[in-house]
Amino acid sequence: MNHIDKWMEKFCRVVRGSFGERVRLIGIQGSRGRDEARENSDIDVVVILDELRGGDLKLYRKAIASLPEREKVCGFVSGMG
Repeated sequence: MNHIDKWMEKFCRVVRGSFGERVRLIGIQGSRGRDEARENSDIDVVVILDELRGGDLKLYRKAIASLPEREKVCGFVSGMG
């Protein structure tokens, strides 16, 4: 298991811990998703919820605040409806 796989496990855990059954999709994109990342590459993640509610973005930021390499995260959060 490589570094980004371990990081994504942690990311998925904290996102699912905050949003539970509302999570429809969690993914990684960009250079890390293509396995072309360098040490300083950002981490492009996408989270799709059942719907985007007031307060969800604040909850997302709080949830990922303690993750390692937080400063590299470029997140896309959206809802399906």
